[in-house]
Amino acid sequence: MKKVGLFTFHRARNIGTSLQAYALQKYLETCGEMVEIVDYRPWYIEESFGIFIKSLYKKSRNSIKGIIIFWIKTILRMPFAARREYNFKTFWKENFRISEKSYGTYEELQNTELDYTHCVYGSDQIWNPDLTEGIDNVYFGMFNSGIIHFSYAASIGKDKLKDGEVEKIIDGINNLSFVGVREKSAKAALKRKYNGDIQINIDPTLLLEKKEWMKFIKENPIKSEYVFVYVLEKNQELIEVAKTIAEQENLKIVFLDLKNYFGKRGISKYTAGPSEFLNYIYHAKYVITNSFHGTVFSIIFHKQFFSIPFQERGTRVVDLLEMLGISERIIYKKDEMYDIKQHIDYENVEKRIEDNRECSRKYIINALGMERA
Repeated sequence: MKKVGLFTFHRARNIGTSLQAYALQKYLETCGEMVEIVDYRPWYIEESFGIFIKSLYKKSRNSIKGIIIFWIKTILRMPFAARREYNFKTFWKENFRISEKSYGTYEELQNTELDYTHCVYGSDQIWNPDLTEGIDNVYFGMFNSGIIHFSYAASIGKDKLKDGEVEKIIDGINNLSFVGVREKSAKAALKRKYNGDIQINIDPTLLLEKKEWMKFIKENPIKSEYVFVYVLEKNQELIEVAKTIAEQENLKIVFLDLKNYFGKRGISKYTAGPSEFLNYIYHAKYVITNSFHGTVFSIIFHKQFFSIPFQERGTRVVDLLEMLGISERIIYKKDEMYDIKQHIDYENVEKRIEDNRECSRKYIINALGMERA
């Protein structure tokens, strides 16, 4: 049995991040391997999440007014943030296998003799320099030469890279035995200057079949039918689409934000963690989202949905829906909206998922089959 170390953004209080980490760990375990998530805690993750968000505090310190506003907002959101924090940590505790030792820096990993046979990097936006404050060499395995390193569905997370960023990423992937990315755009950007093989992998959440996710589903906590709205960044067009559908169908609107943009129909569930998210999306009549994983789980649970991707970095949603033959579920404006009840051929969608799932499974099996030199 091989021992696999998984490097990802496992401590981000982000629902999609937690679910993809769980899914990749779970699938690797089904391959018969011993798997643990390496408890790497870079400062740019640790300071961006939690009850007290250090990164926001640093930005507010330029003025007394900024500091006052920061503390008012922090105090007002604290009881909700504490419950949300509890839900995330409960999910991690119940579903993640974490390494006993924690690491805060690249240098710590360089100075540690890890006992893994293989290390896998992904998925999520681990190669997005905007999130990792530049290129983080940890996510390319550039700290230990005695391990087989490979990426799985690693994401750059944006449509365009700045000068020098492509070269730095290529320096990193030269250290990998197998290179797997999530988006066609990432492969295209890297192939311009990289001669090796790059495979497009399906998101880890789609490696698992629907039945694997059903263990998280409980009784519907909302007593009336509703539209589920999952928004990572405010989008007025998305808000208007959701309000229009709710009014037409006389539905409530369940959303995961503190601020209510939906009036009397709105029901805030800000404290939801990954398990609660799955339950809300499963029981929804319709889903409106600008999130990649909001789109993924709409598909997994066979929902009628609209996806309204970001104009600047919506590539991963567009690529996914094109791959599955349902790109018509993408709209950018309320004026483009049509009857959300229009049939989605989920039988065909499932066939396409299975084809891509099989390719990605073979990729993982090949990578795990490689032995140390």
